[in-house]
Amino acid sequence: MLMVILAAGLPRLGAPELAVPSREVAIDPPPTMTPLPITPPPEPSPVDASPAPEEPTPPPPTKSSRAADKATTSNITPAPARPVVTRASLCGELDDWSCDPADRPVPPGPLFFYTQIKSPTATTIQHRWYQDNHLRQAVDLRVEANRTAGYRTYSRNLMKSESAGDWRVEVRSHDGALLHEERFAVR
Repeated sequence: MLMVILAAGLPRLGAPELAVPSREVAIDPPPTMTPLPITPPPEPSPVDASPAPEEPTPPPPTKSSRAADKATTSNITPAPARPVVTRASLCGELDDWSCDPADRPVPPGPLFFYTQIKSPTATTIQHRWYQDNHLRQAVDLRVEANRTAGYRTYSRNLMKSESAGDWRVEVRSHDGALLHEERFAVR
């Protein structure tokens, strides 16, 4: 036992550089448990045989609330569908809606741009004729409502010797959206 005391006290008695500082740790005593009083469980209450209350159902809509519903939904109008080009052709001759395709490159003379447009509502389209990116002619064309093969229409431009260059014809909807484009050269 003497050795244990000496061994425990040696670092304190030795040289200061060999001494290791000790950390003192406070140890709390374990908490004391106080027993809780035991109480018996509560007696079960008699079961209530009455049904649970039901959620109230909303009253049926009245005429005024139906009118208000219609007023709010009628303010929302669907956007009209854009017309669709079902056929477009550059024609050297157009006779009884029969298109004789134009030669390539296009020679001087009359030139037709034939389009067949499918649209659920009546609308207006535009044929825009460009020579070397310069607008030379814009033609507004009325299209009647149709849901089948499409409404046929055309525009015409006379190609002359000074018309030589790169051309394009655009088909645009009434809101300016590009529906179709045809490119060709005049020599």
